[in-house]
Amino acid sequence: MQGRRREDAALYISDQLECMELHVGMDEELTKSLWVRIKGSAGAGDIIAGVCYRPPDQGDQADEALYRQIEAASCSQALVLMGDFSHSNM
Repeated sequence: MQGRRREDAALYISDQLECMELHVGMDEELTKSLWVRIKGSAGAGDIIAGVCYRPPDQGDQADEALYRQIEAASCSQALVLMGDFSHSNM
């Protein structure tokens, strides 16, 4: 398995899958995230996978930062989002 890690986020992907790291929201200090594009098989589109960590006790600014990252990563692709969002309303 390939391992990718960014401070508080980690993602493990099988060596059988071709993937590349995306630089989405790297300037966002309020959330930690790791984004990759996983190449789809013949005839299938690529998948964007994101792992996010939103520290607890963060306000609207952290929510907005996370939303900007999701918006930038989604760009009409299949999207899988995982993480610890530490949000009381979820």
